[in-house]
Amino acid sequence: MPATKLRKFIVLLAGVLLVMLLAGTAFSADTIQTKSSADARQLSLSLNDAIKMAHENNSRIKLAKINYDNAVIDVDVAHDISKKLGRVEDYGLSMDSALAREFNERDKKDARTMAENNYRAALEAIDLSIRKMYFDLLAAQETQKAKQTALARAQEQQKNAQAAYKAGTVAKTDVLQADAAVASARADLVVASNNLVTLRMKLCKELGLPVGTQIVLTDKLDNVNKVDETLEKALQEAEKNRLDLQNAAISLDNAKARLKAVSDVYGSRHYMAQKAALGVQKADIDYNDTKQTVQTDITTALLNLQAAEQGYRALTQAVTAAQESLRLAKLRYQVGAANSFEVTAAAEKLADLEAKQISALETYQIARATLNTLKVTALTTSSSSTSSTGTGN
Repeated sequence: MPATKLRKFIVLLAGVLLVMLLAGTAFSADTIQTKSSADARQLSLSLNDAIKMAHENNSRIKLAKINYDNAVIDVDVAHDISKKLGRVEDYGLSMDSALAREFNERDKKDARTMAENNYRAALEAIDLSIRKMYFDLLAAQETQKAKQTALARAQEQQKNAQAAYKAGTVAKTDVLQADAAVASARADLVVASNNLVTLRMKLCKELGLPVGTQIVLTDKLDNVNKVDETLEKALQEAEKNRLDLQNAAISLDNAKARLKAVSDVYGSRHYMAQKAALGVQKADIDYNDTKQTVQTDITTALLNLQAAEQGYRALTQAVTAAQESLRLAKLRYQVGAANSFEVTAAAEKLADLEAKQISALETYQIARATLNTLKVTALTTSSSSTSSTGTGN
């Protein structure tokens, strides 16, 4: 054997041994982990069940509910104070105090409505978070299955290469190439399996379940449907339902009412009226900024959904082409017109595209869920908006 070929053979053999060693070590760890969790509790879980469980256990939702309950109590307190104060002329209140009393109850009612909106926004945000985790886990399951199939294909080629080598129709390098492909496919399967375990634990934590709970997902990743929703329709729906935009509108209405009341009492040139006018300007800027944010959110989300649909369909065609390429490579190998490298390369290309197809399907599901969520709330909400109204008294 020439020196150059001998060196290539030694390098290839060393690579095979190294990959097999790494894969074997990881697979052993995965086997131990599987055995240790064999007696763990099993739980069949639909997406709706997961969302309901999160509503009951998630700390962010509990905090938002506490803020809302406090706002409800504040309204009752403000109403009680207003009743006790009675009329200005009866108690000799200053006009400043009278205005503060007049707006105290309104401010608290507005704050209650905004706190309710924030609570609903927290629910929507948690719903989207759980959907993403659920879709992540579904995709991880499908990826594991795909990697198992890829390993089976590699093992089939390994057997074919070994048989051909014994028959004297191929060189030893064909067997080594097939061995390396099997070791690589096994290592990929271990990575996919470990990722599945990690994502399962992450979902358990978010739902308040014991980490070792063996979740059995009962839903599947939906098929990709053609995106026929128009931007105009999506924007109309969002501008009608967005909770942050509703809060901004409440703040603007409150500021306008305050300006009118102060101007009626003191006149439009009084410093209190001028300050109230600045409050209107600020609230108006906040409202328009929020409206622009809604438009940006919806436009981006719809574009992402359309791109996800197109990407999935393109990858589906690519997978079909790769399947045919592998079939032809196998036929060529059987008649001696191709070597093992050509077959394994086609198989690896197919495995790569299958994984990307699963990822694209998940991306589509998340993009659709994100668009639906953004029609109701921003992906990040601030509890500070509940304090944007009121006199501070």
